[in-house]
Amino acid sequence: MSRAEKTEKPRKVRVFVGLRCSMHQPFKQLLTDLEQLANDKQNQLRLAPPQNLHVTLKFIGSVLESELGSIDSILKQCCARHQAMQLHCEGVGIFKNSIWTGIRADEALTAMAVDLDTAFSSLGISEENKLSYTPHMTVARFSNEAKTKIGSLKEKYAGQKWGEIQAKKLYLYRSDTLPEGARYVILSAYELAGTD
Repeated sequence: MSRAEKTEKPRKVRVFVGLRCSMHQPFKQLLTDLEQLANDKQNQLRLAPPQNLHVTLKFIGSVLESELGSIDSILKQCCARHQAMQLHCEGVGIFKNSIWTGIRADEALTAMAVDLDTAFSSLGISEENKLSYTPHMTVARFSNEAKTKIGSLKEKYAGQKWGEIQAKKLYLYRSDTLPEGARYVILSAYELAGTD
């Protein structure tokens, strides 16, 4: 066995569980407003690519590749306990340096997030959704210089109804941090119960 083989560390991946969304069209006016802000380089505003739009249900974090089998098993079991659902996307919010569109409070979605928390605690992954879960989709990230302008967009779109999301599958995503921003890669998909 070579020295390189002896010292090779187990590979880790950064993962999370989410619902996929392909709703760029309903957000067209919001995205147009954000693009205008992005044209001013001082704002350092970066729109989320369409393929990155998702609703996070459970952030798992950095895990060994060898743990992906256990994660796969947990997600299959969880999906068997929860029905496909229709979610309503509305309003906007700001968290730190990101702007997101909200998802109307939904008991079934919250129950699934809490179930995932409980299930993943068996792997030693901390629980985070038991007290409050705020589902949303991040549509852009921005610099501190853009906060005032972004705040005006929050007021403009506070009550905006964007449309519905058909949630039929959960996805396990890998998150790669790159110089140009995050890249999300789907590792696996899991059908929720009641999906035709």
